[in-house]
Amino acid sequence: AGLHGDNMMSFTETSQLLQKELMNDYSYRVDGIPGMGGGFPSQDSQYDFGHVQQQPPPSAYMQRTAAAGVSRMSAMPQSRGGFGTSRNAETARPMTSNRSAGYTSAPKTGAGGKAVFDPMNQGNGANAKPLEKKTELSPEERLREMEKEIHRLVEQSAITREKGNVREALEKAKEAGKKERQLCRLREQQNLLDQLNVDLTYAVCLNLAIQHEANDNDTEALTIYTQIVKNKQYPFSGRFRVNMGNIYFKQEKWTAAIKMYRMALDQIPNNVQAIRFKIMRNIGHAFFKMHQFPDAIDSYENLLAHGGQHLDFMTGFNLMLCYYALGDKEKMKAGFLKLLNIEQVGLEDFDEEEMELESPSHLKDANRNITEGDDALREDVKRRQREAARFIVNAANLIAPLVDKTPVAGYDWVIDSLNHHGFPRIGSEMEIAKASYFLKRKDFDQAIVVLKKFERKEPSLMACAATNLSFLYFLEAEHGNAEKYADMAVKADRYNARALVNKGNCMFMNDEFERSKEVYLEAIGVSADCLEAIYNLGLVNMHIGKYQEALLAFDKLHSITHVNCEVMWQLGDIHEKLGNNAKAHEWFSLLITSPKGRPTDPGVLARLANLFNKAGDETQAFHYHLESYKYWPVDMNVITWLGIYYVKQEMYEAAIPFFARAAQIEPNEVKWRLMVASCFRRMGSYPQALKLYEDIHRLHPNDIECVRYLITICKEMKQKYDHYAAHLRKLERIQEVQGMGPESSAVPSAPPRVQRMGTVTAIGDGGGDDGGGGGSSDRGPHRADVAADLAEILAEEPGTALAAARPDSKPALLLHFVRARARPGDPASVCAAVEAFAGEVLSPARQWFKIVGGAKAELIAEALRDAPPEGVILEIGTYLGYSALRLAMAHPDRRIVSLEVDPTHALTAQYLVAFAGLAHRIDIWSGHSQDLLRTLPAHYRRPGGGSALAVAGVFMDQCGSRFWADLEAIRATGLLLPGAVVVADNVLKPGAPLFLWQLFAGRGARDFEADVLSVEEFAMPGVEDWLGVARLRQRPAPAEGSAEAPGGEEGQQVAAEGADADAVPEVVHDLEWVARCCRDRAESAGGSVSFEAWAAHSAEMRARLAELGIAPSVE
Repeated sequence: AGLHGDNMMSFTETSQLLQKELMNDYSYRVDGIPGMGGGFPSQDSQYDFGHVQQQPPPSAYMQRTAAAGVSRMSAMPQSRGGFGTSRNAETARPMTSNRSAGYTSAPKTGAGGKAVFDPMNQGNGANAKPLEKKTELSPEERLREMEKEIHRLVEQSAITREKGNVREALEKAKEAGKKERQLCRLREQQNLLDQLNVDLTYAVCLNLAIQHEANDNDTEALTIYTQIVKNKQYPFSGRFRVNMGNIYFKQEKWTAAIKMYRMALDQIPNNVQAIRFKIMRNIGHAFFKMHQFPDAIDSYENLLAHGGQHLDFMTGFNLMLCYYALGDKEKMKAGFLKLLNIEQVGLEDFDEEEMELESPSHLKDANRNITEGDDALREDVKRRQREAARFIVNAANLIAPLVDKTPVAGYDWVIDSLNHHGFPRIGSEMEIAKASYFLKRKDFDQAIVVLKKFERKEPSLMACAATNLSFLYFLEAEHGNAEKYADMAVKADRYNARALVNKGNCMFMNDEFERSKEVYLEAIGVSADCLEAIYNLGLVNMHIGKYQEALLAFDKLHSITHVNCEVMWQLGDIHEKLGNNAKAHEWFSLLITSPKGRPTDPGVLARLANLFNKAGDETQAFHYHLESYKYWPVDMNVITWLGIYYVKQEMYEAAIPFFARAAQIEPNEVKWRLMVASCFRRMGSYPQALKLYEDIHRLHPNDIECVRYLITICKEMKQKYDHYAAHLRKLERIQEVQGMGPESSAVPSAPPRVQRMGTVTAIGDGGGDDGGGGGSSDRGPHRADVAADLAEILAEEPGTALAAARPDSKPALLLHFVRARARPGDPASVCAAVEAFAGEVLSPARQWFKIVGGAKAELIAEALRDAPPEGVILEIGTYLGYSALRLAMAHPDRRIVSLEVDPTHALTAQYLVAFAGLAHRIDIWSGHSQDLLRTLPAHYRRPGGGSALAVAGVFMDQCGSRFWADLEAIRATGLLLPGAVVVADNVLKPGAPLFLWQLFAGRGARDFEADVLSVEEFAMPGVEDWLGVARLRQRPAPAEGSAEAPGGEEGQQVAAEGADADAVPEVVHDLEWVARCCRDRAESAGGSVSFEAWAAHSAEMRARLAELGIAPSVE
């Protein structure tokens, strides 16, 4: 087209050009729209400038177009045009911006047919040369790289701490701090101080302080925080005094915490209300911890200044606690209402139906699984709802009994408030709490009335109330109602395990054992960890005689509870019923030795005593019976056993208190008073026995036993007894008339020494004319029985089943071994045979033989050589006589007096001493040391009067817990010569902590010069033991009756009681218990302690004694 006269395109031409440009460059063709065909658009075109009456002023574009001419249009490449002659306008498609940038919808493929990204077609030519790395970084670039590394370390430290690995986070923070200081030094060296990054230093220091705080390095954290808050270059650094306050709060330095919080509060502007109120809440918490409740109330009430919008449930609950501490009922009510009115973000729609009122321990579980269909936000809302409910429930339970005139009225007010504020479910919970209040006061009727209201409420609450009602009726033995409500609870919730247990209990009490077993199994199926159901299942199996199934139930329960005393008791009881006495002993021992066990339970101690009695170990049986009696002195079986044990040991004076106690417990039983009288008669106290028999006859004139005993003792005392004989004949005739011959009398016609009465053993005195003068020639049946046993053992061949099966198999095997190895009349060969028996027979089997052989025997003999020249050597704890033989050989001019509590061991020792030819120099006495030491001087009388017994040396090898008490008893008799030497064995293994403490720090420290020698235990390589050596100081004995005199009433009491328990540290008693447990385990029937366990025990005892300042002077 040509140019217009004014060198400008006409309006029509401009319009057409714009139409074409717009069509080509910006528009897409849409079929069916008029004017969008080939050529220029018509009047219906999208761009129509026909209505414009005047020509617009020329634009820069028009001027350029006019200069170029229409040839520009004709020269436009057809690749961009939609109206070229070579292409159909109907199929033309304008280019888009993506295509113009080189993108295409069809992916390019490379070698192997894989898609590649190559928008610039660079893959068609040769491979591009890789970018070259810089050969050397400039100083500024190196510093920037170090900054990046520090940033990375700080970020990694924060992430690691978030994952819970606080130790690794601290290491990374320290590394970041080290690199940051290195960065600052490099900048100083290179004069780049203007590039110092203060914010980076701020971040590194703050992160380091936070990591120290997370690792409980409070001192380091406080130091760094102090540096931060004092540096004015760090923005908002003063706010971190809150962190310092938190550390002081954790350290329970409440005053310093409050100071930091208040200083931080001054740094927070007033428009940042949320942080200010949190700090004020912390101040309130600190005042609360200090019990400054008015100040805490002021801090908490400041949060209410803006309508309580910053009051959370924890703060509201703490405010309630402050009111509770001050006893202000009205403020408690007001505070509770404020707690109910708290609204927090996210809890506006408080859904009480979804709220679970659970135990606080369950609410603290942060790893609870998210309910299916709930996202993390919903689960967080539920968690906060449960926490809010917990605070409300705790506050309600706290104030309900106090806020009104009566507790019941208080519960009613709380329940009404909860219902009014939209917490009906918590109100129902408080109804149950109200019922529990009545239960605690044994007001079962009121509790039942309250719980019955739930029958008309929703099923879940009704099921809960019905379960409680069932339990209440079960306690009141109304099993019908109990089963009724248990059925209601099960009907409302078939998966209510506790309701099923209540139902099973009712069936159990009705002797429906099989049905109750099925219900318990169903309860376990509902809840596999329902402990009550598992326990009751074990009980019902025991009742129907299925001990193996009961054992499985209690084993499973033990795997869940680990140290439940009732479960361990049942396991021991079942094993004893099954005849597994070793397992029963193991469980009962665990029951008294475990940390959460019952070391003072008299029932458990009595069961252990019975097990030892069955195993033939009367010493341990006596020990545990005596312990049981100490904690429960009214158990008739225990009292009877102890009394008979002392009678068998001919310790009649000790038996009297037990039979007297039995007579107090059962005053209508004549036999107990008869036994007391019998003991007096056997002791030779005939007047006391006669008086007691006469008192019994006065109270029970028709008791035929008492009359017969009266006749017997009158004969012995040469007194008249005709009236008693006439009365006896009268009673016998009455028995004959009633059809009871004299043979059926309670008194045996022959004088048996022991007769069985049910499950206990009673002593019989015998009647008739056999008389006797108190039985001085009768040493009791136990010695004859033991002698017979010993003869039977010696008659057997070595290694036979008899010797191996007996509990005293070591003495039996030793006797055979000595007879085969040693020469009669040669004590050295006997001792060598005993040592060979320990080394060749027992040591390879890893068994301990309690003899003082080897280096230990030499040390003992050497220590006793320093004793005064006159006097005997007293040995307590003969065992099998080895140490007595060694002492006799080492001190040929002295007599050895040895005491042994076990009659089997005493007879074995007598045999070995006689075999060695030293019976004329070694006296062996059988009995308990606390009894023998009191009566021993009477057996060594001078012809002119007085005791010929003087003790120059003492060797103690008995139970370590008796060392100090026996030493005090020896001193009380006045037998111990000045300068006497006392040697105690095994003071480290198993141990005698009380004895050592008394010698080094207690009462014995002023009377004895003590020392401890370390030596390897004989025949136990690698196991350390100690010998305690003490010498009585050379000084005049205190005056008779003085405060320091060992004799007299006070001295006897000291000797009987042993050490002064009030002055002994608790740690010594703990060590005594450890030593005792180890000793019991080693000496128990079937029990054993390995060499490794002994070594570990010795090491532990040595370390604990070292803490008390007790250590050996000679290693």
